[in-house]
Amino acid sequence: CVLRLFDILLQDGASDVLLRTAVGLLKLLQPKILACPSQEDLLGALKPKDGPLTLLRGKRIDPGTLMRVTFTQVRPLKDLAARREELAAAQRAKMRYSEKSDILTSPFPVCGL
Repeated sequence: CVLRLFDILLQDGASDVLLRTAVGLLKLLQPKILACPSQEDLLGALKPKDGPLTLLRGKRIDPGTLMRVTFTQVRPLKDLAARREELAAAQRAKMRYSEKSDILTSPFPVCGL
């Protein structure tokens, strides 16, 4: 998997290839993720202690399948920088960010949160 990903990174040079691959991996792992009844089980499924990350029922992740899912089912993120700026602006507004003073004000000033 890693060698195929490096080939694509070197060929395309796209900054969103790693993010798309991560989303593709989560898409492949979706049945396993949804089968986890607790957060502890989810963490164990995504970071196994004994052996590599596998799909549901212990099936190994095929590099070809991962690349196919990544580049056919995950849309390209052409406006990634614009999306990041939109999210940052929304978070600043939500957290009452003051542009003038450049100070982040908390909705809970007594608690210090």
